[in-house]
Amino acid sequence: MMEEMLISSHACIDAVLDDIAKEGCSSLLDEVFIDLEPHLSELMTKKWLGASNAVDTICVTVEDYFNDFARIKKPCKKKMTVECHRRVVMEYIKAIMLKRITFKNAEERKEGAERMNREAKQFRFLFKKLAAGSGEDTEGLCDVIEAIAEVFKLTDPSLLYLEISTLVSKHPDIRDDHIAALLTMRGDASREMKQTIIETLDKGPSQPNPNYVPLFKEIIVPTLTVPKLLK
Repeated sequence: MMEEMLISSHACIDAVLDDIAKEGCSSLLDEVFIDLEPHLSELMTKKWLGASNAVDTICVTVEDYFNDFARIKKPCKKKMTVECHRRVVMEYIKAIMLKRITFKNAEERKEGAERMNREAKQFRFLFKKLAAGSGEDTEGLCDVIEAIAEVFKLTDPSLLYLEISTLVSKHPDIRDDHIAALLTMRGDASREMKQTIIETLDKGPSQPNPNYVPLFKEIIVPTLTVPKLLK
């Protein structure tokens, strides 16, 4: 009886310590993203399209913080790395959904797409480095940035439906307002084209990769911009 009570007591203590560790790690990550905010807010702006070092600064800042986290136990640090990676990619997608910039022509779309691909590679390199030795797969999350870049880079608008339908098949939590925001940022899709793509898009049952990490379901397109997205 006494032994059972001791085991139960130890389990309770372990659970409490785990909760404290999770809260502590979450607070540390919140601090990281407070520092990143000015640079995240520069994404998808005219400055970003021109000559921005926002992503360089984001990567250096994250790496500096994780160097400071070196003494954190490996299980906690691994979880922090995964969550930080997810949040960075989410913030990047959020910047797109905020409609801070609309591409004016094919050249801007090409420049924007190429920059997005470069920045996806930077994030992938950073988090692969931070996750080294943890056995964590860091490849998949940045794929969404490259998939969106393909939507922007496409030169033939008549093929947009196929490109977006590929995006949706890989990221089944994407919604109509997300698609409308992407088409608005592209800058060359008419109201009719947006409506046609959204209305005809096959959103039937899909079989996503079991390792897929939902991203879009947590990303809200600001209410004020939604009525304008189909214009």
